[in-house]
Amino acid sequence: MITYHELREISPQKARELVRKVLEKQGGDVSKTARVLHISRHTVRRARDGALEDHSRRPLNSPTRQQAT
Repeated sequence: MITYHELREISPQKARELVRKVLEKQGGDVSKTARVLHISRHTVRRARDGALEDHSRRPLNSPTRQQAT
């Protein structure tokens, strides 16, 4: 059986779908889902509440860089 972390490396979207399916099977219990998949409750909540696609990790705003002298 493939673990969440292995699946996450292959396809983040499929990993989130897995979390949502297990969460539904556990009756919406975040703690039980996290225990079953060996992940944190925060990861379960992120997969439950967020989009299935990954977002860019690039910051929205970055400070202006000063040129080297």
